[in-house]
Amino acid sequence: MMKDKSNKRISPLGIKGSILFTIVNLIFIFVATLMFVSYSDCLKIQKAIDNGVTAEAEIVYLQNRSLSRGTYNLICRYIDENGILYECACGSGSYYDYTQTALDEQRIGEKVEIYIGEIRHGNQGICWAVSYGKDVNAKTQLAWGIVCVCLIFVMFVLLTLYLLCFYDKFPFAKRKK
Repeated sequence: MMKDKSNKRISPLGIKGSILFTIVNLIFIFVATLMFVSYSDCLKIQKAIDNGVTAEAEIVYLQNRSLSRGTYNLICRYIDENGILYECACGSGSYYDYTQTALDEQRIGEKVEIYIGEIRHGNQGICWAVSYGKDVNAKTQLAWGIVCVCLIFVMFVLLTLYLLCFYDKFPFAKRKK
């Protein structure tokens, strides 16, 4: 018995295309979310810098920034009289530069000046090391977030155009049969 293939609907994307489209869009959504959260943090840090409230923090440890690259940040910590913890990076380096790493390990316990700002969540506050200067670079985070949102939009427009072409529903161009 022969099956009639004319009644069977062909999927325009197929399961592989649908999965690929979903994964690519999820990546763009994830990156856009990270960029907008980072932008929000940059605005809070800039507000703390603009307020100019400083405190003396202590360098407490080296924190791995990236395992594959062997880089680290010097982390400084300040706890105010209300028990609010302010912790931020006050320098960076590479584990491959052994002399600099040894010098940075000796800096643990050293006092540094930081800007302090509002409370973020829980018992943690926002801070920024004075030695980093005043360039927080929030515009870059915002720009990358907008680029990712635009790419999501472009993906959906391309999908719509593909589906319209596949089902021959373009109002201005019909395929010849």
